[in-house]
Amino acid sequence: MTDRAADGTAAPEALPVGVFLPYTEIGPDPSFLRDFAQAAEDLGYSELHIPDHPVRVDAPAAPGSLRSTMYDPFVLFANLAACTETIELVTSILVLPQRQTVLVAKQAAELDIVSSQRLRLGLGTGAGPRAEYDALGADYPSRGRRQEEQVRLLRLLWRQDTVDFHGEFHEVEGAGIHPLPGRDIPIWFGGGDSRNAQTAEPVLRRMARVGDGWLPLFPPDDAAALQARDRLFGYLREEGRDPATFGIEGFTHMRSGDPERWRERIAAWREFGADRVCLRPMGLRLTEPGAFIDAIRRYREAVSR
Repeated sequence: MTDRAADGTAAPEALPVGVFLPYTEIGPDPSFLRDFAQAAEDLGYSELHIPDHPVRVDAPAAPGSLRSTMYDPFVLFANLAACTETIELVTSILVLPQRQTVLVAKQAAELDIVSSQRLRLGLGTGAGPRAEYDALGADYPSRGRRQEEQVRLLRLLWRQDTVDFHGEFHEVEGAGIHPLPGRDIPIWFGGGDSRNAQTAEPVLRRMARVGDGWLPLFPPDDAAALQARDRLFGYLREEGRDPATFGIEGFTHMRSGDPERWRERIAAWREFGADRVCLRPMGLRLTEPGAFIDAIRRYREAVSR
């Protein structure tokens, strides 16, 4: 992980740069999915991110979401693992409390195996409406507590042939998954936006207890973001953990069209203490698949100078 000293002197390209699949602009086009993943890998992007919502509902809190393409991360990444070799595959963000824990452990373990250990699980409780939980028969009020218990159970299932686990939400007796992944699949948490203190503090404390890294969802120069980072580092120390070993991945975009601003944004995330950044090439008003590949090529060339 990076040195957390905020000196801002390192070259922006020192940070690995990943890229988000532009899922909102391109519909179910299998050739584009393949071509985009392969192009990202060839261009030197460190990882490919995709989001998750097992179900979308027609609700005022999520207008138009029913018509927004949303892929299942395990299905899509299994496909893309077969046509790429090095790029990391990141769920950003898997809504874990909406899913069965043992099934997620099984799916993640097999995806990690077939991708040669390229999976990273970014987890969250979801920003969608409660109706998504209701549609899946999942309890909404307990989602945060259940998520933390799920992470503990996931790791046991990845490490042990047989598991006995008796928690608040799970009863596992003499059961296991095979094959095992051969490692603890990295688990990072999204969220922690301190502008909503009611939800931020539990998320920050949860990731300090059981997380491997953080995917913050706010700008690096935001005062609330800096406060959340400092509180997270304090919670990590309370848990006997070194903040320098805890990953942080910021996000960036290219809507300004100004390469200098692109480089400044990466430098700002390094100043924040991030180990890497992820480009979100959405909102560019592009319609052709090839245009997205051209866009991420321009960005990569600009920030690597």
